[in-house]
Amino acid sequence: MIGETVVEGLWSGIDSNCATEITLDLIHMPLCPDVGAMDDHDNIITEDTEEIRLSQILNRHDTPMYEPVPPQARRLASLEEMVAVQRSLLGEVTALRWVQEELLKVEGERLALQKEKLALEKDRFAIEKRRRLED
Repeated sequence: MIGETVVEGLWSGIDSNCATEITLDLIHMPLCPDVGAMDDHDNIITEDTEEIRLSQILNRHDTPMYEPVPPQARRLASLEEMVAVQRSLLGEVTALRWVQEELLKVEGERLALQKEKLALEKDRFAIEKRRRLED
């Protein structure tokens, strides 16, 4: 969540040098702490790390966080680039759908074979039961 906040801040006009420093600070924070206990609000309490909030990280830096980025630094994707990305995604989605359909066919065949196997086992048990009753 902290990383997402930094990324959203970058898009809204944060000075990139300051954001880099903050990002480097975040790298040293544990991403998967060893779970020591849980508090009443299901927050993880660890023995070896202290809780660091985003506001504490932001207060460490002297650079103002809201320096505007010049308009020429922001580059929007062209219409052609967006169409190319959409076509690429459409191709990937089509391929994934085909794979899913093939998987469904294979799964259907597997289930049909399993159903036949269970029917054969049921018949075998019925035959064994009749033999026991006849003996």
